[in-house]
Amino acid sequence: MHVVLLTAGGHGEEGAAKGYADTRLSESTDAARVLGLPPPQCWGLQDREVTYGEALVHRIIQAVADTGADVVYAPSPWELHPDHRATALCAIEAVRRLQGVGLHLYEVSAPLRPNRLLDITPVWALKQQAMQVFASQEKKLPYASFISALNRFRALTLFPASEYAEAFESYTSADLRAGGPLLIEGERQRLLGRGVAVLPQDLPLVSVIVRTMGRPTLAKALGSVALQTYPHLDIVLVDAAGDGLPGTKWADGPVPVTLVSQGKKLNRALAANAGMAAATGEYLIFLDDDDWFYPDHIAKLVLAVRQSTTVKAVHTAVECVDAQSEPVGEIFQFPYASGELRYGNFMPIHSVLFHRSLVQAGGAAFDERFDLYEDWDFWLQVESRTPFEFVPGVSAAYRIHAGAGEGVQADRQRAADATAQLYAKWQVLQSKQTFEELVTRSLSRRSVLSQLVERSKDVKRLAQDLVDQQQRAMDAMQAADKARQDAHHLGEAHDLACAARDVVQQERDATIVELHAVMRERDLAHQHGANVLDLYTDAQAHIGSLEASAAALSAEIALARNHAHNLQTMLDGTQHQLRLVTGSRSWKITRPLRLVVRLPRYARSVVAAYSVARSRGLGLSHLAKRTVSVLRTQGVQGVRQRLRRMLHGSEHGLEALDSGAPVLDTVPGATPRSYADWVAKYDTMDPVKLSRLVAEAAELPRKALVSIVMPVYNPDPQDVGRAIASVKSQVYPHWELCICDDASTKAGTRELLEAAAAGEPRIRLAFHDKNQHISAATNTAIALAKGQYIALLDHDDELTPHALLRAMQAFARHPQGKVLYSDEDKIDQTGRRFDPYFKPDFNLGLLRSHNYMCHFAVYDADFMRQLGGPRVGFEGAQDYDLALRAIDSVEAAAVLHVPQILYHWRTATGSTASGHGNKSYAFEAGRRALQEHLQRRGLQGEVLEAPEASGMYRVRWGIPANPPLVSIVIPTRNGEKILRQCLDSLVQTRYPNYEIIVMDNGSDEAASLQLLAERTASGQIRVLRDDGPFNFSAINNRAVREATCGEFVLLMNNDIEATHPEWLDEMVGPALEPGVGCVGARLWYPDGRIQHAGVVLVCGVAGHAHKLLARGQHGYMGRAVLAQDFVAVTAACLLLRKSVYEEVSGLDESLAVAFNDVDFCLRVREAGYRNHWTPYAELIHHESVSRGYEDTPEKQKRFNSEVKILQTRWPALLANDPCYNPNLTIDAEDFSLAWPPRVS
Repeated sequence: MHVVLLTAGGHGEEGAAKGYADTRLSESTDAARVLGLPPPQCWGLQDREVTYGEALVHRIIQAVADTGADVVYAPSPWELHPDHRATALCAIEAVRRLQGVGLHLYEVSAPLRPNRLLDITPVWALKQQAMQVFASQEKKLPYASFISALNRFRALTLFPASEYAEAFESYTSADLRAGGPLLIEGERQRLLGRGVAVLPQDLPLVSVIVRTMGRPTLAKALGSVALQTYPHLDIVLVDAAGDGLPGTKWADGPVPVTLVSQGKKLNRALAANAGMAAATGEYLIFLDDDDWFYPDHIAKLVLAVRQSTTVKAVHTAVECVDAQSEPVGEIFQFPYASGELRYGNFMPIHSVLFHRSLVQAGGAAFDERFDLYEDWDFWLQVESRTPFEFVPGVSAAYRIHAGAGEGVQADRQRAADATAQLYAKWQVLQSKQTFEELVTRSLSRRSVLSQLVERSKDVKRLAQDLVDQQQRAMDAMQAADKARQDAHHLGEAHDLACAARDVVQQERDATIVELHAVMRERDLAHQHGANVLDLYTDAQAHIGSLEASAAALSAEIALARNHAHNLQTMLDGTQHQLRLVTGSRSWKITRPLRLVVRLPRYARSVVAAYSVARSRGLGLSHLAKRTVSVLRTQGVQGVRQRLRRMLHGSEHGLEALDSGAPVLDTVPGATPRSYADWVAKYDTMDPVKLSRLVAEAAELPRKALVSIVMPVYNPDPQDVGRAIASVKSQVYPHWELCICDDASTKAGTRELLEAAAAGEPRIRLAFHDKNQHISAATNTAIALAKGQYIALLDHDDELTPHALLRAMQAFARHPQGKVLYSDEDKIDQTGRRFDPYFKPDFNLGLLRSHNYMCHFAVYDADFMRQLGGPRVGFEGAQDYDLALRAIDSVEAAAVLHVPQILYHWRTATGSTASGHGNKSYAFEAGRRALQEHLQRRGLQGEVLEAPEASGMYRVRWGIPANPPLVSIVIPTRNGEKILRQCLDSLVQTRYPNYEIIVMDNGSDEAASLQLLAERTASGQIRVLRDDGPFNFSAINNRAVREATCGEFVLLMNNDIEATHPEWLDEMVGPALEPGVGCVGARLWYPDGRIQHAGVVLVCGVAGHAHKLLARGQHGYMGRAVLAQDFVAVTAACLLLRKSVYEEVSGLDESLAVAFNDVDFCLRVREAGYRNHWTPYAELIHHESVSRGYEDTPEKQKRFNSEVKILQTRWPALLANDPCYNPNLTIDAEDFSLAWPPRVS
């Protein structure tokens, strides 16, 4: 705990400020001592002059970094003291910029809207003692008493035993970066949404302009203003008569009135302009002296215009009344439609509220040439500056009578002349026929709207009638029910009267019934005896039949056993003969002949491989070097496997390197499916698809500019031309292409780029005078960028037409996103696509193995600039270094993945697309970038080349000098041989600090019991006995709960065999990283094929990735040999912290056998941890040796019920495994293509 005082608090002590400040600092030190804290640090800022700014924000950030703090306490923005509010703002901003830091805002003089209450009853006396130290403060105000009352009040809603509590508003740095409102913002918005003003700016002044000739109705008009629920009003009263309004009482009301009189009579337009000139309100509204407002009129109009971001004028419905103020049935309630005002005025002058800016500085004004329909002309001027918005509901009255204004009762000819004058001004009339048609349509629309209103009234009336009828029906039903109750009561009285009469009769009848019952029981007893005799006879016959069936089954079993024995004998004989043949002299003598026969086939395969290599831009020397490298590390078998992968799916075909080996694994009779077929069926553009994509782009709510940056150096003209063409073909049109040529020496490069830019203004160019390499060139291109997002494109690659669209759609769906990547494939010089990489969602473990995020990469532009762009000195792996620095700066949720091919990576000689063996300098740069990533995260590990995947990485994690204790839990029942094998193999374990707990689930075989006793006596194991029925989850839970002492728990099957001494080191290493949950190992079948390389959610529930893959094969994109994260790993060998095990309440005991480990891992992941798989911890799994397979009806029934539990509990994850890809199959575990893919 570190306490920082921004100021010494010396303000206001004239002449003695220094002494007072020293006293307060001394008191703070004494209070810290009472609380057991180190002395506070004072930054010495001037009291009452703390301001929000970058200097203080950075100082707080530095203090957090220096102290290693993970929580910041600060005052809240609710506080009244200016220093407190400024400190709150700086603390909020500092925490927002930090990673993994919490913020707790506390309350002093202003109550919070807390989201966290903390019971401080146990330390209340200590807090009181510390507060009493501040004697100088207590002299001014009894702070201790006030704080005591506040803390007592905060305990109100806690548990009864709580007497005192502190309240906080708590946020994480992730909360603040996500942009959500603080509680103080939410409170204001909630109140404003209800029409309740919170701050002065929420109540803008509204000026009501009243033109009057001094008519008697003026008093009522002014009175309606005084009755408004909106409080911030003034009245501008325009004396249109010019006589000073004698005898009119206009200055006595509660609303301020400004009289405007020019001493002469003013027409309607002059009076209106005079009123607007005198008005001072932010919003203006007119009111004629014979009309009036209803109380909510102005309040609802102000609320509507303040909530809108697009309009500055709103209007509402007004009803017409007669001379006696009675409604006449006519209502002006026509919602605004653009352009319709040209053909008729449907907005009475007091129905509209508008912003003052519309009439300022040459804005709208009443045309003084009009003394009739001047408001109509004025609304047309307003419409040219802002659209109107209609606010439903009638809230004002419009008087229509003989003394009303001329706008209502105008002479017909005058009205016609004024209309013609207005149409001439606004150039409305094209022809009389056109005008009449438009007017007819406008009037028709108004008529329809009026009819709809009437229909709405009819519907309401009918609904009320229906309610009345239902009430009457209910009343009738209640009356009928009461009548039924009365009848029932009468029936009860009659029954009581008859009951006494029948008592004697009933007693007599009961005696007769009992006599008959005794006679029936006697007869039933005789019949039951006969039935029992018959059942005994039948049972004896059935037992005989069952004994005969059992004898027949025993004979069949004996025959089956003999047959199996014979087959084994035959197999042993065949194997013996094969060994004799292969060991004979003739077999050895004919070996050269066999090689001669195979040589043509090998030669054809090599020639085909060379043809494929040339089509991918690889030279003969590169192919030879690569072959020698693989031969040294993986032997002949490795070379043959590489040849198979190279020829797989090519037009050259694959002549088998082994006799009878097929080109593709296909179902007999089925058509082979290649990536080319998949592209043709699911990923080829046609006009219909392009049209749909263009429509999607138009529908995006935000059309952000994307700056595509492309560094160029000596490009092939065709390649760079194709790259630029792919940008120009984007269906998303809001892009710019920023190209930096890094001093190309190839003739024609500059002219080529300038020609491309000449015809396209969205292409921007920069040229280096000397070569500075790719990082500097990329940064120069970034400096040209003006977009909100920055995308990276190499000069010889291509984008798909919908690449930018899909990226912008992803950012729109996930506004927290800062960096995005997509799936990709490769493309050769002929345009053939191959080697698709369908990637997982953000996978930190896999990113540490290789740069799988490489293409297509898009960054938030501000975020890119914060990172500083690609770093000079990391050329060849600058994009990998950039990605690692990016993911170190944001939460995982800010890294987005689009599971579609958006990028074609062109293969060329010497490019990394042609193979990871190229560019050794790139590997070294990537190794340094990954090593720095580990250092930034405070992790101990050495970055090396992956032993089975050249050009990729592995982290050899460091083990502390005092390694944590690992408790290995092994459930078993009998099976002495397999358990002995397991325990013997663990003796070689190099990791120094582990214990073994064997959970004996009711073993009864002597050999097993003797083994357990021996190993217990030797000290190798401890045994915990459990005689209950087998339940893998319950057994392990009990062992962890009652027997384990380690910081880590490792669940292990008894059929596991350790083959490498360092297996446990390789599991503990990654498990030590904060945030890691379960760690799984690579498990092999005894025959050398993969049994477990992580769990993927396929095949209905879950399967083992790359199951049955042979040793030496890399799997899909190397994922069988690279460390990475999975949603789950098998509990056959699973390590995690005991605290995490307990946090998720262990294994689910309703899953007794199957999928309990998958469910467990998914719950660990749901708790916020990531599950990791390492290929460097290798063991053999003799799968299901101890319990057997799911081969009985009972086991299958239980298995199906466990499948259903997982499918019900985890439907979202089963539909989309984030560590897999929807373009890969869910029908197998081999990462083959999905037909069809599960993305549109």
